[in-house]
Amino acid sequence: TVAVIGSSAHLGSWSSPLAMRCDGSWPQWRADLPCHQDMDVVEYKFVKLDEHGAIMEWEPLESNRELLLSRNLEGKTVDDGEYGKISRIFEQRHSKESVRAVDEEIQMHSDDHDGHTSMKTAAETETARKKAEEEAEAARKKA
Repeated sequence: TVAVIGSSAHLGSWSSPLAMRCDGSWPQWRADLPCHQDMDVVEYKFVKLDEHGAIMEWEPLESNRELLLSRNLEGKTVDDGEYGKISRIFEQRHSKESVRAVDEEIQMHSDDHDGHTSMKTAAETETARKKAEEEAEAARKKA
């Protein structure tokens, strides 16, 4: 089982029994995170759990992943790229209540708002990544 564990109560406050289990299967895993009215920086990592919910393996990153949750992320997908590597891509989603943290070993396809599969081009991916980084940096400067 793959789970997301992190600094917020929704992610178990770094406690393995409370980690948020992900939906999906290799290579794509998803977890719905509620958006807040106020900005909230959440630190997290992906972990592998055994059948009893104990952590078998932590994602091998030197630092934690970070996500700035805010109302402007409602209905968005956060693609954090490959397991063990950090990158972010935002795309419009049909869900309005949550932001999805997505861990993918290889990001080749994404679902559009109608549920159809569409191919992402390298240019779209890079443009979205740069925009997300700029938005996160602007939000950090305001805080």
